[in-house]
Amino acid sequence: MTKVILYILLLFLALCSLLVSSNSYFVSVVLGVISSIIILLADLLVVNSEYYKLISVRLLYRDKNIRMSISYLFRIKVEGKYLLIRGKRFPQFQPVGGVFKRYDSSISFFQEIHALDDDLIPIDADSKRDLRIRLKGRYLLKFMKWFDSRKNREICGWREFYEELVKPRIFPEELFPFVKYQFIKRHINPIRYSDFSQSYEILVAEIYEVILDREQESFLQDTIRTGISDCIWVTEEEVLRRGAMPGHDYTLAISEHSRWII
Repeated sequence: MTKVILYILLLFLALCSLLVSSNSYFVSVVLGVISSIIILLADLLVVNSEYYKLISVRLLYRDKNIRMSISYLFRIKVEGKYLLIRGKRFPQFQPVGGVFKRYDSSISFFQEIHALDDDLIPIDADSKRDLRIRLKGRYLLKFMKWFDSRKNREICGWREFYEELVKPRIFPEELFPFVKYQFIKRHINPIRYSDFSQSYEILVAEIYEVILDREQESFLQDTIRTGISDCIWVTEEEVLRRGAMPGHDYTLAISEHSRWII
């Protein structure tokens, strides 16, 4: 934000200088400076567009409580189909993944922004230190900058992958002693009022795509034909329709956030 203000100030001063000088050389130099400032300003706005969107939210919802949830979701795609797993807390199928965890070293920062634990889901051994919190809108930008710093928080997606697929032996550990994956995109749901949480909320998810080796891919191809415990393989259309396909009974509930991995 400071850089944007500085660039705008320089742009203003450069434009003002054109009004007080008629020297052609001076004017050409100033015009060159103005062009450079505009390019720098445009680049800065594009690179930081996510933050500037949050600035407006911070201003409009400054004193409102906002529920924040930041998760990571895995895109596991084989033969044009997506793997979804049965949810633990809600009766639906959804992408493998879960909410990021923060560490004890983050306590002072969370006290500084007056963050409260989310009360939509009971706090237990599994949900403790989840990045599901409630905070005032005035602290929203500061919180997201903390998250992007990657300090004092979980930065690896292996924990949820292991707990949901490897530990219960849905995926054999000998084939998945670890998993490689790449970042695809960040999805941010615009702020909205949630009837479930009875508050405004913003949902953020980082989408990772699993990189399969030949043996892992072969195993998953077999499960498309034979089936796989607590999981389903679905097409893009099924995901977008949330399991409600024309001409078929609605027996397959797919979560709304499953579409984020497409």
